[in-house]
Amino acid sequence: QAPVVDGHRDVDDLIGIRLAMMYKCQLVDNDNYRDWMGEDKTLSSPEIREWLGSAVDKGLKVGFIFDCHGRFCPLKDPVKV
Repeated sequence: QAPVVDGHRDVDDLIGIRLAMMYKCQLVDNDNYRDWMGEDKTLSSPEIREWLGSAVDKGLKVGFIFDCHGRFCPLKDPVKV
């Protein structure tokens, strides 16, 4: 369950990142998270920046599309972490 945090528009990103970190699983999202890599991001931390930086190399960041029939299609196969 996500906490209510007023004044921060990217709390949903933070929850997704932290859950992927905690469960050591892939992060399925179409966000590129470039803004999370900067030190000026209020909700970011060195731990989050390090994990996001390595997530792409490890195949943990997964984009997705929906096909013409409305089926969810991840752009990478699942990886064992």
